[in-house]
Amino acid sequence: KNKKKVCINCNKVFHENEIQQAIEILNNININNIDYLMFSDFGIYQTFKNKVEMIYYAPTYLTNSKDVNEYQKIFKNVIFVYIVFIM
Repeated sequence: KNKKKVCINCNKVFHENEIQQAIEILNNININNIDYLMFSDFGIYQTFKNKVEMIYYAPTYLTNSKDVNEYQKIFKNVIFVYIVFIM
């Protein structure tokens, strides 16, 4: 069996006039072929939480360990990315 996983990264917080189009695009993808959906917008979470394994990924919101710990109480999967710029 193929052990590769398919993940869609949808890590944008959508404006209210953009969210419906994003949901339509994601609905046009065969969700049965997707293993994970990474999200930042809670509208995406509410729409797809019962259809695919969700991963909360909001790099601009997760800025410290307290945030990560609180989001881990809500979501099963949370990604924390720490980026350091050296000049």
